[in-house]
Amino acid sequence: GVMRLVGLEAAGEPIRVVLLPEGYAMARGTPPPTAGYALPDQNLIVLFPARSPQYPHDTLEDVLHHEVAHVLMARAAGGAGLPLWFHEGLAVLAERTWGLEDQARLVSEMVMVSRTSLDRVDAMFAADEGSKTRAYTLAAAFVRELIRRHGADAPANVLRRMSRGETFGRAFANATGGSISEREKGFW
Repeated sequence: GVMRLVGLEAAGEPIRVVLLPEGYAMARGTPPPTAGYALPDQNLIVLFPARSPQYPHDTLEDVLHHEVAHVLMARAAGGAGLPLWFHEGLAVLAERTWGLEDQARLVSEMVMVSRTSLDRVDAMFAADEGSKTRAYTLAAAFVRELIRRHGADAPANVLRRMSRGETFGRAFANATGGSISEREKGFW
């Protein structure tokens, strides 16, 4: 399903998955809320089983799907850089279905918080845990809305165009028929 979402027909090289208990130096050097991370250029995923479940991941399997999505997105984009909101939003959608908790968080964002630009969402991923949770919610909701409005293949079309050398902004506009800022306004 993740391969279809990102537009890959073949997965590529094997992806190594390392499970690290909390006592290891790599675990101590990774901020505690981080349940896992991917190093796409190394075909590597590192998971910290003791750190799941925690929003937006419900299980360790969710974290694995999320991190595999990151590796496959990088492959689908031909290694070209993606904005964090797109990377994380699509990875959240790859890991699981949109549930009641997601809907409740989004309603709270839409009603109680002022509009947040996608550039600000990117910055929120590096902030405190509350901001990071908001960033995951908004990024996933925005990508979900792109899929709803432009079809299930919209993310794959963006990534495919990038693999052929288009910038993210151009690929996004060509795949959706509008600029990022236009789609952002429509989302809010």
